[in-house]
Amino acid sequence: MGTRILDLLQLQNLTKRDPSAYKEEFLLQYQHYLTQLQIFQLKPTKEFKHFSQLVSYLSHVCVCYPKELSEFPKQISDLLENNCNNLEPELRRILAKSLILMRNRNLLPQIQMLSLFFKLFRVHDKPLRSLLYSHIVSDIKNTNLKQKNQKLNRTLQNFMFTMMNDDSEIASKMSLKVMIDLFRKKIWHDTKTVNVISNGVFSKNSKILITTLNFFLHIDNPDKPDEEDEEEAIKEKRAKDNFRKKSLAHRVGKKTKGRITRLAKSKVDLKKAKQEEDNKLQPNFPAIELIHDPQGYCEKLFNVLVKTTEKFETRIMIMNFISRLIYVHKLMVYNFYPFLQKYLQPHQKNITYLLAVLAQSCHELVDPDVLKPLVMTIAKYFVNDGCGSDVIAIGLNTIRSICSRCPLAIDTVLLADLIQYREKKEKGVAMASKSLLQFYRDNYPSMLPKKERGKNKTDVGLLAFGHQKVSQGIDGLDLLMDEELNARLDAIEAGEEFESDDDDDESGDDDDDSWEDVDTETVDVEDDNSEWVTDDESEEEEEVEEGEEIEEGEEEVEDDDEGDWEEVDEEEVEGEEEEEEEEIEGEEEDDDDEEWEDVDEEELEEEEEEEEEEEIKPKKTNKKLQQKEKVEVLRTDDIKVLTDEELIRIRKLRILKEARENNKQYEDMDQDDDNGENVHGLIKPEDLRGAHKKKKEEKLERIARAKEGRDGGYGSKASRRDKTGKSTTNEYKAKVTKPFVLTLKTKKVRGKSLKSFRDRQIGQREHAARQKRGRH
Repeated sequence: MGTRILDLLQLQNLTKRDPSAYKEEFLLQYQHYLTQLQIFQLKPTKEFKHFSQLVSYLSHVCVCYPKELSEFPKQISDLLENNCNNLEPELRRILAKSLILMRNRNLLPQIQMLSLFFKLFRVHDKPLRSLLYSHIVSDIKNTNLKQKNQKLNRTLQNFMFTMMNDDSEIASKMSLKVMIDLFRKKIWHDTKTVNVISNGVFSKNSKILITTLNFFLHIDNPDKPDEEDEEEAIKEKRAKDNFRKKSLAHRVGKKTKGRITRLAKSKVDLKKAKQEEDNKLQPNFPAIELIHDPQGYCEKLFNVLVKTTEKFETRIMIMNFISRLIYVHKLMVYNFYPFLQKYLQPHQKNITYLLAVLAQSCHELVDPDVLKPLVMTIAKYFVNDGCGSDVIAIGLNTIRSICSRCPLAIDTVLLADLIQYREKKEKGVAMASKSLLQFYRDNYPSMLPKKERGKNKTDVGLLAFGHQKVSQGIDGLDLLMDEELNARLDAIEAGEEFESDDDDDESGDDDDDSWEDVDTETVDVEDDNSEWVTDDESEEEEEVEEGEEIEEGEEEVEDDDEGDWEEVDEEEVEGEEEEEEEEIEGEEEDDDDEEWEDVDEEELEEEEEEEEEEEIKPKKTNKKLQQKEKVEVLRTDDIKVLTDEELIRIRKLRILKEARENNKQYEDMDQDDDNGENVHGLIKPEDLRGAHKKKKEEKLERIARAKEGRDGGYGSKASRRDKTGKSTTNEYKAKVTKPFVLTLKTKKVRGKSLKSFRDRQIGQREHAARQKRGRH
């Protein structure tokens, strides 16, 4: 048997090299295969080793003899389809591999082969199913790599829809896994695939139900970057570095022909890498947003939840999916909230998860009358003096999350009671109560008692149920035009200090207010010539001086071209004042009631402040007008679509502006959404717990944690060798045992000291990006 294998392998190699010379030997082996095939069709359980060798040989040489082997792929596929359950497992895998080999050489129609492989999922052979699964995904991916093959995709999607309702649970589960994998790889990233997958929640099989829920909830495997995508990103980075080095060498060094050629080649490689990256960019919509008829789908799913007999863990996953659907599509499923109310007890299993599901299902279109009983229930069972501090903190954080989405869901009396918990000693309780108070203080101060509203808080007006605030444009668009704020943000991101004109003005004012050196002689002369001045005369002089300053300020604002000061005669001013006093006295005499007129001092003060602001800050008002004009021009003349980077920058500028107004540091501001939410409205159960005291560890836990912290330097040498292995690598020896003095001349250490300024900047930027990804 060993010589036969050797002969077939040698014949296979020789036939590929010279097909015409070994055609007779090929025909002899083909006739032998046909006789063996007839035997296997009658008796599939026969000894298969020789037959498997013949199939492998013919599948490799079928490219050399396409006419003679035109029926060979169909014979193998028919044998698998008709006798798959009776064949030996190893023979099944060999036949499947031969079909894959012929498909890779375009000797077998793709739709015919993939439909056969989906049917083979019914076979109870796990290695075969994994082989078929990997080939199906890679084959469909390679087919849609350059251009979408819509005809193939529609045919396979329709076939998979029938496979989802197949009697075999294994086949339907594997078909579901294939579609999920293709969606995550952005090959079948469309609504039809999502809606085929969404039917899995109505399956009677628990595994299919859980797999579908995990897909929509992003639990088991979120959209991770593919290995090929990571390789392409590394390739693009290398192309950028190569182009930067070649351009620098061309700019600084001698302009040789080879250097110019290498620069042109690096430029072509960089352009090609960028083009491949741009071609792969697709809009990444969450799967939950692509479901057809979400209202009907959600109601149908809720009926399944009410009647299901699944485990409690599976039921709370269905609740989570329903709450996500309600929030994303702004649905009204009012039966869902009373259903959750019966679970709101502190002793309930997974109660924090259920509270997060409840808060997640609230939005501004839900009737507050539906949510008020839930808020009262949470306040009754979770926020009372008989509960522990952790329970009170979770209850307050849940109420705060609900009220941030639906502010009318709480009564003013209950709100006044809940904010009193901010005086508690427990940190988690106090922080939760303060966050609830701060939310209403920032947005709806009228719902708070007067003494709790804070200073300078203007009520934006509590919107009635069903009302929405509609913005005329993009909020914060004017911040993009603010040059000073943008410069400040750039300086903060670069880690530099920013000095604005306002800071210079303030420093200048401080310098002006400082003491001035005056000659003593001039002071003595002024003292000799000075005379006593009465209070009335000094008041008149001050009024005249103020009148002059006001008139001069108005002239400067109205007419910028005339920069000269106009002199005002004091006698004219005094005459005008006397005439005004006479007119006022005449009006008082003519008045029949002879009553005093009340003058509002606050209005007079406001008018004086406005006049002073117009005098002192004409330039700042001009800047604001210029910014508004720029925004209007951008909205009318230069209309364009804002990129993701510009929208992120608007958000950063808004946070920076709020930080400056509240005298806070920009670095201390949390740039994520409040309440632990992301853009899709997800609320994590960990965020509802808030700050809580860590429980004291037991003795065994402390010992285990201490052992984990050790670096393996304790104990005998034999015990350490048993833990780490019998031998160590040269890299580990060089890292641990080599003295530091010997490593000073190594390439790695010297390369750090010889790095250019540009390379250090790139390294610092990459380090900052890694730190940011690690934090968030």
